[in-house]
Amino acid sequence: MEKRTKRWGDRPDAYWIRDLDGLHAIMPHLMNKRTDAEVYVNMEFDVTEALRYIEEKNRGEDEYKTTLFHCILMAVAKTVYLRPDLNRYISGRRYYQRHEITLGFVAKKRFEDHSEEKLVVAAAPEDWTLTAVTRQVVGKVHKARTEKSGGANGAMGQLISGILGDEVVGRVSLDGANGVARTFRELGKVEADVVIDFSHHSSAADVLDYAKEIGAAAVIGTTGHTEAEKQLIFQAATRIPVFYSGNMSLGIALLCQLTRQTVALFPEADVEIVEIHHNRKVDAPSGTARMLFDAVKEARPDAIEHDGRSGECKREKNEVGISSLRMGNVVGVHEVYVCTPTQTITLRHEVHTRAMLAEGGVEAARFMVGKSAGMYNMKDLLKG
Repeated sequence: MEKRTKRWGDRPDAYWIRDLDGLHAIMPHLMNKRTDAEVYVNMEFDVTEALRYIEEKNRGEDEYKTTLFHCILMAVAKTVYLRPDLNRYISGRRYYQRHEITLGFVAKKRFEDHSEEKLVVAAAPEDWTLTAVTRQVVGKVHKARTEKSGGANGAMGQLISGILGDEVVGRVSLDGANGVARTFRELGKVEADVVIDFSHHSSAADVLDYAKEIGAAAVIGTTGHTEAEKQLIFQAATRIPVFYSGNMSLGIALLCQLTRQTVALFPEADVEIVEIHHNRKVDAPSGTARMLFDAVKEARPDAIEHDGRSGECKREKNEVGISSLRMGNVVGVHEVYVCTPTQTITLRHEVHTRAMLAEGGVEAARFMVGKSAGMYNMKDLLKG
């Protein structure tokens, strides 16, 4: 990638593109966030020859074994080098061209469904070889799985920082890497509107104390709080505005709201919930499916949860069936069926990446600016 002499308006990672045609000049005003232009594509490839090549390459190699994932990373990097316009982004209503290619992916700390995740970033030089890709990625994944991390340097923290960009005025992370403060005391007082927490539920007291100290709102995106920690959250809400939700997805919040409204409109309809996840998920039904059932129950207090269906089991009048499917690498799909004798309404939400939680956390933070003390949640956000 070409690296030019820095000029006014350039950024550390990219230069400001000043000469644009009319169409591209207006795009930053139509899509002014980096995430506005995300595109999801499903493609199928025959990888038979690639797998044969990988098997041959790995013979006699014990430490750095190449995988199909490494091949895909290199292919993406080479494609961007051939089509450098793909390596642009929009920030502050300006077009920027990155100096380098970096590829990011998420690695799990442990091979468990709910394991902590870490964002891994690999630099892709123009002369990248498959052997170099393998060695760099294997090393970075090992480091991600063995070092302590969380907060601003965790996967969710980095996603949020990427969305907010220059709006972030302070970061805290246990590992202290990348110049990030290890504690709030080390960070010191900053002028901030909101403190966003996606670290660990055990950090609740520190996060809330700091938010109260600087007079900022708090967005709590972590889950698994103990009863004592929940009490700290409720107590803090008497002094500062606190946004607290078990799921930060705007889409799921909207799905719950639509479910309540639809069930209320059709009080005699049969209601069924279907949730689909990857084949490594251990719990069923999913927590989100139970949230959807709770939404049904708000509109229909006498609703009865029925998990799964087999044998001779006639459907009861107030029964709400929840069916769980486990297959492949499905990130998460939730469907609600509301069926009358004359029609069926289907409500569906599909997760593409966990980035949706970061986007929800950012929207919650923007919503909380200027709010008075009290508890807020996704219902309040949807109301505006």
